[in-house]
Amino acid sequence: MRSDDPRIERHEIDGQEVFLPSDEAWQAILEAGTLDERPVGVGRLPEQFRKLAGTVPGLAVALGADPTPDKPWWVYHVVRVGDAWCRVQVERQKHACGWDGITGNHRVMAIYLGTDDALTRMQRHWGAPQAKCPRCGEALDRPARWTAPVAT
Repeated sequence: MRSDDPRIERHEIDGQEVFLPSDEAWQAILEAGTLDERPVGVGRLPEQFRKLAGTVPGLAVALGADPTPDKPWWVYHVVRVGDAWCRVQVERQKHACGWDGITGNHRVMAIYLGTDDALTRMQRHWGAPQAKCPRCGEALDRPARWTAPVAT
C-alpha cells in the first residue's frame, strides 16, 4: 500500500507529516505489514494501538516516517484538540471525585520520536492548557491534554 492512497489522510503534526488511515486502509496496511515499502511499527504495536482507538471515542492512530530510510513507521495515538491534532500517550486515570476515564498525556518525550527534535517538540507543548476532571472540574493527578470516558 502507498501513502498517497485516497483512504489515508495527510496532516502535519509537530512539523512532521503524518498519515491517518481509514479503517479500510488500516486493514490493507496490517495485512501487508508495510506502507510505502517500510515496515509499519514493531510487532503487534500497530494492531494494539488501532484496537484501543476503536474503543475510545476521539482517539485515532497516525503513522509518521522515521527520518532514517528503511526504518519502521512510528505509530502514534492522536486526538483533536480544538481544530488541531495532538499527539498523546493514552493513560487511565481515576480522580478523587470518583471520575474514571482515559486521558491523553502530551508531556511524554516518546510520543515525539520521529520528529526533527523530540525534546524541543515536547517542550513546545509543555505549557499547553490542561484538561480538567470532566466530573468536578478540578486538576487531574497526571498531565492531560484530553479526556474521554472509559468504554463500557
